[in-house]
Amino acid sequence: MRPILLLGAGLCILPSYVWSYSLSGASGAPTILLGDTVIVNRAAYDLRLPYSTVRLFRTGLPQRGDMVQVYLPANIGLGIKRVIGLPGETAEIRENRVLINGLPLPVQPLDSAAFRWVPATHQMGSVVVNEDGHWAAYTPGKSQYRNSAPVKLGPSEYFLMGDNRDNSLDSRAFGAISRQRIAGKTLAVLRNGALISQ
Repeated sequence: MRPILLLGAGLCILPSYVWSYSLSGASGAPTILLGDTVIVNRAAYDLRLPYSTVRLFRTGLPQRGDMVQVYLPANIGLGIKRVIGLPGETAEIRENRVLINGLPLPVQPLDSAAFRWVPATHQMGSVVVNEDGHWAAYTPGKSQYRNSAPVKLGPSEYFLMGDNRDNSLDSRAFGAISRQRIAGKTLAVLRNGALISQ
């Protein structure tokens, strides 16, 4: 009887910590596409009282490269962005190159022809790179946000960006994001019902 009660309690509580989220914007391409379903762990950084905003305790800290679900400023809504700059660091963008504390993140060019599977509706950049372990795309000289002045991040602030740099509203536009706005971490991405690597 006890295992059945525990299982029942677990099934009731689990939906408050694991959310599915359907992407409605193209800022995550090529990693995440329009219509993909993102599975988000809402307990990755904070354990909250189920179905509330009451934080019980911290379970982790966002790391560079994490894809996070975030409450965007100015009531824009929820978004999925990548953590680029961490608390205490200085983040800067120069012609689409990310610099942290004055040093560029490692970048390896990729064959953009290998990304032809990304639909044209995503308006993905012409250049695709492996940036410190994740994909990023941009078009040289195109985006109004290809340059961003240095931002010194406070003790609880993060610099977030979309992987589709030409088509992402992120910290380059609205500045640093406070830790409290980060709702969870992406666990997996489903495309047409199939699990893809993140």
